[in-house]
This record gives sequence, structure tokens and C-alpha cells, in this order.
Amino acid sequence: MLKIYPIPEGVKKCDHFAVKVNGQVAETYSCIVSAIPFNRLWPGYQRPLDQTEEASFIYFDTDEVVNIELEACKDFSELKIRPLSKNIKADVDGRKISFSAGVGQYTVELDGHHNALHIFVNPIKDYGVYTTDSNVIYFGAGVHKAGNIQLKSGQTLFLDGGAVVHGTICAEDCDNIRIWGRGILDVSSFERFEPTPMRLIRCKNTLVDGIIFKDANEWTLTAINCENLIIDNTKAIGMWRYNADGYDMCNCANVIIRNSFIRTFDDSIVFKGIKIREINSDKKNVENHLVDNCVIWCDWGRALEIGAETCVDEYSNITYKNCDIIHSEAIVLDIQNGDRANIHDVVYDDIRVEYSKYCTGGLIQETDEHTYQPHKDPHVSRLLNAGIYKCMWSQDEAAGQIHDIKYKNITVTMDEGLRLPPNFFKGMSEDHLVQNISIENLVINGKRYVDKSELVFETNEFAENIILK
Repeated sequence: MLKIYPIPEGVKKCDHFAVKVNGQVAETYSCIVSAIPFNRLWPGYQRPLDQTEEASFIYFDTDEVVNIELEACKDFSELKIRPLSKNIKADVDGRKISFSAGVGQYTVELDGHHNALHIFVNPIKDYGVYTTDSNVIYFGAGVHKAGNIQLKSGQTLFLDGGAVVHGTICAEDCDNIRIWGRGILDVSSFERFEPTPMRLIRCKNTLVDGIIFKDANEWTLTAINCENLIIDNTKAIGMWRYNADGYDMCNCANVIIRNSFIRTFDDSIVFKGIKIREINSDKKNVENHLVDNCVIWCDWGRALEIGAETCVDEYSNITYKNCDIIHSEAIVLDIQNGDRANIHDVVYDDIRVEYSKYCTGGLIQETDEHTYQPHKDPHVSRLLNAGIYKCMWSQDEAAGQIHDIKYKNITVTMDEGLRLPPNFFKGMSEDHLVQNISIENLVINGKRYVDKSELVFETNEFAENIILK
């Protein structure tokens, strides 16, 4: 079975690729993405469009492996279909590309990562018929100007396939809500400081499933003081603006993020501890989180992150596993402790990281006149990072700890000629250590590393017991 959703009338399409799936035409959506890794502290206006470019995406549902036929609008010499771990073999004939794929998320990149095609293959799912249920807010195929959607306990928000909803979603002190479907939540008409795409505050038992987030005006999905949150098979695309993070889980417990694709300009998946005095947000620890089977593309910031805001007493029992990091400009696996938290029992397991020769290196724009200049050599971002330090985001006077961190089965694929990725482990003082770090089965381009002297480590006297095995 194959289900392709037509693009609604009036929604911009992209002509970079002509696409067929099992012989059926699939039109591609246009989206704006970052063209260069050039960020800036908020200057009072949004990021210039000349730092962006057009990309495209399609989505469809299937219960089988399908044949995807593409015809590019330009000649090319190099093709990459990511994640590379999927080992997809394509037939190429001039501008024509064909390959087979099952459920998952993929990118097609010609001669580098610019103007990529993003392909979101969903499983068939029967959400039921909700149009007559009084507890359901339903958006069918077509374009909808929804504004800010405020949910209440027990409600379901359903974005059907082919729906493009221009709006934002907010739920506060809610229990048992669902936000799901196959449609697109488009925030392109919202300015900075207006409501962000999705804000969940002190909510319990929430499911976000299947939808696509497009063009966030700041953080894409923000959860504060929430419990029992599942984010499943979601997609985030077109995040080009300043502070366009992906999913920021702030002072939350029991969060599962799985089967999702997240391409952001700034940080992709982040567990934060923030201090909002009016609601005592920092009284709730950050604990019991799982990130599983996600594909991450981070255009400037950090891919899988803890911090830098860590205004809680404790972080514990956090696991990232079975994820593909297909692009990351700054830091791949990042722990920043800028506040008082005791961060421990964090596991990164079966993480596959790709480094490209086209990576040019992230920079901060200092002035309006400052232009982006790529690094002379291809940039290689930090792979493993754990540090305790005060920074502009710190709110606690006290400093914290980082200990008992496990990196297992980290597989790195690098283009030929790139230098090995650097790693960073630094504590702050004898009372604020980074310690008991286990790195097991680190493989780079097929070679397993067991000797730290062969790798690049930046450490200080306050980092102890870092073991590579």
C-alpha cells in the first residue's frame, strides 16, 4: 500500500527534483534552510535571507519497500543518500537516480549538502475518524490559518495528510493530550517573540506523533516541567532563523523522542534545566529520557546536547541510542554544565556520525558588515564533549559535576583526507570534576581505537578517569 498526499493549492513547490514513487508522481515542497554556518547573538532583527537557500521535501506513507525515481534539475558528479548506515545503492543515468527504500527518513545530496531533497517515508497508520468527536480539533487537507491553538486536557489535535496549518500550539497544565497526523505545522508567518511552534508547560501524558514542523521562529518544540511525553515519527525542516533549535526539553521527566528527523540551524535535541522564578521551574530534575532511532542534521549548533543551562539539582538516566548524525557543524555529542547540576548516568549507544569534506566551519557574525569566510581546510567538528564552565547562559552561582558517562559503539564515517575529530573533557576545579568517562568500541572509518594517544583529546587536570577500550 502506498499513500501520497497532494500539495495543497497555493503552497510553494520546489523544482529541484522530479519525483516518482512506485511510478506515481510525488510533488516536492519548498523550504528555506541555512546555506552557511553563520550565527549571531540576537541583533534585534531576524537572520538575512541571503544566508539561506531553498531545499525540498516530500512525505508519503507505505507498508512496503518502494522504488523512488528522481530526475535532478542539474548535472552532478557526486551522489550521497544519507544516512550512510542505510547503505542505499542507487542507479544513476545522467540526471536520473533510482533506488529502493522502506520506512525512514533520508536525504539526497548532489555534490555536497546544498539544495538537498529530504524524503520522509512514514508507516501506514490508522488514526481513526475524528471529524465528529467534540474533543478533536481537526484540520483536513488544504491550507488553514489557525493562529495560536490552545489545547485542553483530553483533547486531540489532528493534522491530516495534505494539511498545511499556519499556526502554533500551546498546552498548559494539561493531561492526556494528543497532537498527531500527517500534516504540516507551518510557522513561517510568525515573527520572533510571537508564539513558537509548540509549547507544553506542566503537561502530563502527552503524545506528539507523525506531524512535520516547518520554519520555526525560535525553538521548535519546547516542553517545560512536563512528564511522560512521547515524540514519535516527527519531522523538523526549514529551521533557518536565529535560535531555531529543535526539541528543547526543559526540566522534564520521562521523555521519549524516537523515529524522528530533525534538521535545525541551532541545537537539535537538547535537555535543559532553566530557571523561571515565577513557576519554580528548576525544582524539577531532568531524568529518565530516551532518544532512539533519530536522524539529525545540525547546520550550526550541537546535535545531541545536554545544557548549557543546567539549573537543576540532578540529571540522570539519559540514553541516546541508534541515531544517525548526518551533519553537525559544531559538536556532535555534547554535555555542557553551566550551572549547579550533578550530571551522571548518561549513555550514548550505537551512534553513527558522518563527516563531510564540504563542512566549512561555524562562525559568529560580529557586525552587519562581517561576511562569512569558510575555513581554509574542511572543518571537523568535535565528536565527544563534556565540560563544566560558566557561560553567558549560566544562572546559578554554584557549579556542578559530570560523572559516569558512557559512550558505546560510536561509529564514525569520514570523507577521505579529513583529520580525526577532536574530543573535549574539562572540569572546573577539584570540587567540580569531569570523571569516570567510558569510551567503548569507538570505530572511525573501520578502525577501532583503543589507544588515546592515537586520537585528539583536549583535557585539563580536572578531568579524571577517561577510559578508552
